Amino acid sequence: MKIKRILCLVLAVIMVASLAACAGSSVPSGINEEGEFAFTVVRSSSKSVLQAEDAAKLIRITLKENFDCKVKITFDTTYEDFEGNYEILVGDTNREESAEAKERLINNRLNNASDFIVAVIGDKICINAVNPEMMPIATDWFLLNFGGSLEDWSKLKKGYEFIYA
Repeated sequence: MKIKRILCLVLAVIMVASLAACAGSSVPSGINEEGEFAFTVVRSSSKSVLQAEDAAKLIRITLKENFDCKVKITFDTTYEDFEGNYEILVGDTNREESAEAKERLINNRLNNASDFIVAVIGDKICINAVNPEMMPIATDWFLLNFGGSLEDWSKLKKGYEFIYA
């Protein structure tokens, strides 16, 4: 009887430890002393994809209103990326993480015209789609799940990836 109890205890400890290891840490959600949000919304300097431009603006406005803080928005060519630079990359930016997210999306399945991805890669949150028409849907999904409050934002973990297929 004691062996069963010990075995159950050991299995419970292993299960709790494995669950803790799987749960990544939250992405930064801090608002600094100047009232600015930790992430900058970044869009491509190319005006060729209007949907991504509109999506970036909607993300900024929604986070600003719901988090009651300043949210910066900029083009990908405004400054060069650096370590510890927290960004929400919308569409095809010049950042490596945008290309990596899109590659993951393309490699997910052949029929990907109606798919989108939301992924946390390093210090970046990537929102992208193969078909630009899916950017408004991807943006709405992102904001519905993570943009309502700082509590919702805290659910966004490092290494997170969602592919709508």
